[in-house]
Amino acid sequence: MEKDRAADGLRGMAALAVFFQHFFLTFYPGGFQHFFPWVAAPGAPSGWAEKILQLPFVSALVSGGLPVCIFFVLSGYVLTRQYARSRSLDALRSLAGRRYLRLGIPVFASIMLSYGLFCLGPYQVGAVAQITRSAWLTSQSIQGQPGFLDALKDGVYGAIFLGRVGLNTPLWTIRVEFIGSMLIFAYSALAWPGKRAAISAALYLAMIYFYAPQEWPYYLAFLIGSYLGNANFKLGGWASAGSVLLALYLSSMDGSPMFAWLHLLPFETGIVVALCHVLAGSLIVMVARHGTFGGIFTLRPVQFLGRISYPLYLVHIPIIMTLGCGVFLSIEAGSIRSLAVAATLVATLAMVILVAWMFERYVDQPAIRLSRRLVRHERRHPRVAADLSS
Repeated sequence: MEKDRAADGLRGMAALAVFFQHFFLTFYPGGFQHFFPWVAAPGAPSGWAEKILQLPFVSALVSGGLPVCIFFVLSGYVLTRQYARSRSLDALRSLAGRRYLRLGIPVFASIMLSYGLFCLGPYQVGAVAQITRSAWLTSQSIQGQPGFLDALKDGVYGAIFLGRVGLNTPLWTIRVEFIGSMLIFAYSALAWPGKRAAISAALYLAMIYFYAPQEWPYYLAFLIGSYLGNANFKLGGWASAGSVLLALYLSSMDGSPMFAWLHLLPFETGIVVALCHVLAGSLIVMVARHGTFGGIFTLRPVQFLGRISYPLYLVHIPIIMTLGCGVFLSIEAGSIRSLAVAATLVATLAMVILVAWMFERYVDQPAIRLSRRLVRHERRHPRVAADLSS
């Protein structure tokens, strides 16, 4: 089946947004205090860069919550797209069988990369955190002295099944991604069609609410994506623009009065924020799939980002912690802070893109080919496939 180029491009832009969040949390933590009050230690600088990052719609683009939820909504759509069109349970089984290898091999490679860099000794997190006063950066430092066996365990099963992400913290989403994938596969196979679909959706919502009380909004994103992406409608220009603005508003949520009405929802603040990000991510996916701005996501540079999006997400933290911190320390003394950060950004982003491209070519694509070779999609006669899906 032909790939959805708009979805690929959106995924690439979301991955780049996550990189920018973590980069600015490292060097401008004061810009995130309205989102995460703990990220800036006492004495953190507060200049023009921090004030720009605190602007509502700008903060939405670098908050991290919005792009992560875009990933989950897109997964709900992409993973059920073939089944929605063919109703072939074989296709669904094949995707489910390949999911661990498709996610796990690149995860394993990224953890071993992080462990290798740690063993070489270039992590200078503490020295940079003393300058930028980033408590978030301090929290990203690798604790203790992990051994090779520890890295091996985390790479094989710890990250994807148990959420052990000490060697590469953004991998917390991979556990949600894997479980969410299995849930949406099961839902697609078991859900009632037609008017009774609402009952199936309600049962799914009840299950995730009670069994994953802290993560259920993220699993809701998979369900929304499965319906939203496969729907057949078009958004006009004004509707597309309004959807984008609403998404930016929702994903800017913090403790300011302009968001006070959202606290009326009967959930704790963390859940409300996650729900806002899921709804915002759903709106952005809707615009990419059905709106008038879809052409933006099919531009060649954006498509390139889409192709390397998963590797970019996996490798950016180890590179920020090593090359980024090293470059900053080498030019920070005696220079203007903003210029030092700008130079660090150029060097770090260039290396992240280069390493992600290499990962895509030598790790990600081989993982996809291997998973397809080991778990083949059985192509049955249409009548047999229809009998299996009834």
